[in-house]
Amino acid sequence: MNSEKISSEQLASIVENFPIIAKKVMADAALFHSLAENNGDGLLVVCKENKIIRYANPAAKKIFHGASNALIGQPFGHVVPQEEGVSEINVTQANGRKKKAEIRVKLMEWQGEKAYLLTLRTIETQHRIKGATDKNAERLSALINASPLAIIAVDVGGRVTLWSQAATRTFGWSEFDVLGQEFPPIAGSGKESLNTVIERVLEGASLSGFELTGQRRKNGEELDLQLWTTSLFNSQGLNSGAMIFVADITEHKRNETRYISLVNRDLLTLLPNRVQFRERLQQSIDKIEPGEQPPFAVLHFGLDRFKNINHTLGHTTGDQLLREAANRLAGSLYDTDLLARTGGDEFSILLRDIRHVSDSSRVAQKLLDAVAQITLLDGNKIFATASIGIAVYPQDGMDADALLYSADIAMQHAKERGGSTSQFHTEDLDLRAKEHLGMESDLRQAYECGEFELYYQPQVNPRNGCIVGVEALLRWFHPENGMISPTRFIPVAERSGMIVPIGEWVLRTACMQAKAWVEAGLPPVRVAVNISARQLDHPQFVPNAAKILHESGLDPKLLEMELTESMLVKNTEDIIAIMINLKKMGVQLSLDDFGTGYSALSYLARLPIDTLKIDQSFVRGIGQMPTNGSICAAIIALAGSLGLKTVSEGVETKEQLEFLIAHNCDDTQGYFFSHPLPAEECTNLLTKGGFSNLLFEPILSCRNSLPEEIGVAYA
Repeated sequence: MNSEKISSEQLASIVENFPIIAKKVMADAALFHSLAENNGDGLLVVCKENKIIRYANPAAKKIFHGASNALIGQPFGHVVPQEEGVSEINVTQANGRKKKAEIRVKLMEWQGEKAYLLTLRTIETQHRIKGATDKNAERLSALINASPLAIIAVDVGGRVTLWSQAATRTFGWSEFDVLGQEFPPIAGSGKESLNTVIERVLEGASLSGFELTGQRRKNGEELDLQLWTTSLFNSQGLNSGAMIFVADITEHKRNETRYISLVNRDLLTLLPNRVQFRERLQQSIDKIEPGEQPPFAVLHFGLDRFKNINHTLGHTTGDQLLREAANRLAGSLYDTDLLARTGGDEFSILLRDIRHVSDSSRVAQKLLDAVAQITLLDGNKIFATASIGIAVYPQDGMDADALLYSADIAMQHAKERGGSTSQFHTEDLDLRAKEHLGMESDLRQAYECGEFELYYQPQVNPRNGCIVGVEALLRWFHPENGMISPTRFIPVAERSGMIVPIGEWVLRTACMQAKAWVEAGLPPVRVAVNISARQLDHPQFVPNAAKILHESGLDPKLLEMELTESMLVKNTEDIIAIMINLKKMGVQLSLDDFGTGYSALSYLARLPIDTLKIDQSFVRGIGQMPTNGSICAAIIALAGSLGLKTVSEGVETKEQLEFLIAHNCDDTQGYFFSHPLPAEECTNLLTKGGFSNLLFEPILSCRNSLPEEIGVAYA
């Protein structure tokens, strides 16, 4: 390449042929050589007078199939157009092949003589570039029209230069309506418009996620938008307009508004929910002037045994009952009162205008009477009752949370009294609630410190006195309060969830004790363990039971798990599936307190159980109430027809035992034989083998009282 210095006139001429490159960059002559040498188009400088080639870049070599320095000094063998513009020439390459090339001519000065600057590009290259450009344009067009966002471009005058299909869907104007026109006015009266936003963007503003509400479509419908913008620049770097990306968020904003309006509403009854009730209750308290204490009351209302209705008749019927209860409550209150649904089957009422505290009791009775009327739902006659707790300001609480707590405590006590009644909050109820809370803490400590112990009550074959099993019963010996009744701490353990770890401890301890008896050579007996609904709900219950059996080495046939009827009402199919898994492990299953819970007759044939346990309330009435004896006989007959064994609980008299033997009850347990015993005393009893001097001859040995395979240890 000629290395002589290029004049400023030559440089200016060349710059005009490279419009994309900024002129300030080309002010350095050295850059020209670099740019020319790397240019994809062929560049020739041809003397105007004699047509001799003075300069050729490497791209020219490819066109003429020769080295660029070999071209310099050679005549340009083609006619050079006399006017600046674009024409075509036929180029003969060194191999004899001919190509068509597009030639552009520009007059210039080159080292003091007039010359032509020729830019050459083969037609194939031109077509390839055009094809690639067209392809990219097609792809870009497809991308723009496929976008869910409305894509719009405007020039510096605010006239529309691009209008996507989504823009037509969003605004209602077609591409034909807007191209080349100023952006159509879309704002509602008195609100910022997209037109003013575009003006700001053209002035240099950049928006990202900007929300613009209160706009209008072409047909006048309301329109809410979210915008992203960017400025556009031409090849000289000058602002040539703006591009706007628009999301239609109209429906989103409507849903947001609905949500805000419903967030404080109960969706089933459309009453205020607990959050709103609490806020409005607190507002009522805050409005009270110092020294002014007008009486007002908070009533907490809960349907009695609502879960039974839900489980028996289905959630749809339960929902209908809740709506009916809401309507009846609303119809029994004044407009100044506030009614809210604050729980599953619970409602709260704020009585603002009562003259005396006793008025709240009369209103409560009115609400109980309104709900207690027979309701017909889906062909079912439902007689619903409720319990109401009453808390009065200010004695039962100085703020909303305290009043709600007091009313809830009072309602729970009303339910414990049998329901269908109201109960004022008292200090005694607070003490009981705090006692439960304290007991929950003590339960955790008892579990960690080993304060629990298992007692065992024998289960006896009434025909020969042999002990065939024992029921493991949990006892808690508090270091300060002594023995605490299970009727006090078991419900607390259930509510707090502590029954899960405690129940696992019971199961492990019972299995270890039963295995110890087997290893001591005592008659093999089943050990029955009560299982709670909370335990069955735990996802690791079955795996943990299998682990305990494996660790203890107890034959699974020597473990009996006692379940209650009430468990079957909720998630029946899930409970049956768990029972099947337990049976696969070889565990025995019994249905405890049969006949006292919710009727399981419809499920009984499907249940993988081995035994029905007759509740002691039926057994103790034998000889006193004819119906109890009949119920016992019926349960025994039912079990026999299904191939199930029976165990009668609470046997205390000879008369009861004779009745059960006469009706073929398989096994019995109760104080007639033995109270629950500590493990050591139960071991002594098992060593004797059983009971004598009952209704049968003294027994010598009961070692074969269970099937032979039961006595085989779990390997």
